[in-house]
Amino acid sequence: MAKQFAAHVQAKRRRAAFHEASHIEVTKAVAPEATIYASVNDYGSGDATTLFPPGTTRQNKLLVAVAGFLGEAKGHSEKTLSDDRIHARVMAADIDRRLRAGEDKFQVDVLMTDGETEMSTTNNRDFAFLLEDLQSKKHNFRAFFGLDSWANEIQDAILDCIARLNTEAVWGAVGDTANHILEHGWYSTEE
Repeated sequence: MAKQFAAHVQAKRRRAAFHEASHIEVTKAVAPEATIYASVNDYGSGDATTLFPPGTTRQNKLLVAVAGFLGEAKGHSEKTLSDDRIHARVMAADIDRRLRAGEDKFQVDVLMTDGETEMSTTNNRDFAFLLEDLQSKKHNFRAFFGLDSWANEIQDAILDCIARLNTEAVWGAVGDTANHILEHGWYSTEE
């Protein structure tokens, strides 16, 4: 029983490390001036904070947001992410719906190139900038009737991020960073 529990915790730590490492490496690519702190505890819970410089585009923030759950799925399954546009649209619409429903943490089914899906997780903190935007527009007519969907933007970010994470250079950097996190328990761009 103890060995099974230890294996379960190690698998959770590995998932969390790939999740946070994917946030980190995509952030370094799209906003190299950003400050990033990440950690994974002994029980497999991960957390990352990114301080974006002024002027970072919404699309680049979305790339960073979706990188976590996509990298988690790719790292855990050790498979290639599928760039199927229909599945990307389904994921994007589901994320939009769950964020607007106020869910804190939720699962996302990520499609792999072999046709299987890998369960991954994301949370509303990864998309905090969208939720802040929603709060500022709460009296907007389109927002009131749910006509201001983020699904198109999220879908574009998912497809862009899949292309990035499926390259050897980016995925190699993600693997190195995940190993650093697993070994040290933390990562920071601050020296």
